[in-house]
Formats: sequence, C-alpha cells, structure tokens
Amino acid sequence: SIIGFSETIDSESDIDEEMREEFNREILNEAKRLAKLINEVLDTSRVTGKKILLNKTTFDIASLIKEIIIEQTGMMNKKKLILNPDLPLSETIIYADRNKIYDSVSSLLRYSISASTKKGRISIMLSDFDEEIELIISDTGAEISETVINKLLESEHLITKENFTSEPVHSLVFTKQIVDLHGGLFTFESELNGGTSFVIKLPRIKYLQQS
Repeated sequence: SIIGFSETIDSESDIDEEMREEFNREILNEAKRLAKLINEVLDTSRVTGKKILLNKTTFDIASLIKEIIIEQTGMMNKKKLILNPDLPLSETIIYADRNKIYDSVSSLLRYSISASTKKGRISIMLSDFDEEIELIISDTGAEISETVINKLLESEHLITKENFTSEPVHSLVFTKQIVDLHGGLFTFESELNGGTSFVIKLPRIKYLQQS
C-alpha cells in the first residue's frame, strides 16, 4: 500500500489536492501499522531469547481496552464492522506490564478486523473475577487455518525466515508468549464460517497479595 500510493503521487502530476491528502493519510496509517508490526517482531525475538523484562504496574485494563478500540475505530469503520463492547463500568485493576498487554490486545483486535468481511461483527467482553480477569475477543471472520494453529502450538516455533512476515502467526505467538510471561492463559477457538474467539486470562492474585 505504501509503495502503491507513493508511486501514484509521484507519477500523477495532475492529481487533485484532496486525493493527494487522502493518499498521504493512507501512507501514514500503513507506515504506523508496519512500525507496530516490526516492534512486535522485535519484542517476540526478545521473548524467545529470554531477554525481555516485564515492567509491571497497577492499571485499569478496562480503560486500556477503550484506548485500543478508539485507536482502531478507523479500521473498523472502513469495513463497516459492528462492534459490541461489554466492559465493566467500574475500574478493573490488574498488576501487569501495561505496554505489553496493550500490544497483545491490540494485536488480537487488529487480527479480528483484518479477518472479518465487510459488515461483520466483533465483540469484546471483559469479565472481572476475584483472582483473574478474562478478556474474550470474538469475530465473524475467516477460520484460522490448521497450519497457523500447528505453528502456534510448536513450543520452539517463534520467529524464523518462513514466518517472519506472517502477521497472523506472529500476532498469536506474540500474544501467547506475553500472556505466558504473566502467568496467564491464552486460548482460542476457530470454526469454519463461525469466526474466531480469543480468550486471555490474567491473574489478579499477585496484585491482591501486594494490596
């Protein structure tokens, strides 16, 4: 997309200003998405080499999810997706690495958006329990292939030349590794013509013991 829009701007001298501005916005959006993907790849590489450290703080994960929704509203609007959020009205405090959790949840939502067809549905439900929180992101998009699932389940399978550019594999692997580092659980179910549901469970007990 970046190359295509750039070549059009460069080759079409009579392109009108409104279209030029629209192309520039698309280039910027795609560049930001690419930068985020590269940063996630680097983070996953650090996880693989056990060089990553978690910077845990207490924060409201419900507010974090709202930030992610706002960030990706433009992408959902482009595909005319219907979003059904179900978030607690009160604060949902956890003790975790906010940036890593943000990247993980953002990655899953972006995956659901990209997998969904136009006018599809995405639901986000956050449940607050005594010792854990549970986040479920569901979509009506395409089924996750068996190949992707098998790659995810291979414990030593992370970043290689073969999957470096595969965003679906990378997004899921990255999320699984970050959730594992927090002592949580990441699972998902995917059905043909039934969409995919991602589930993240993160413990609250470490935070509660510190309180």
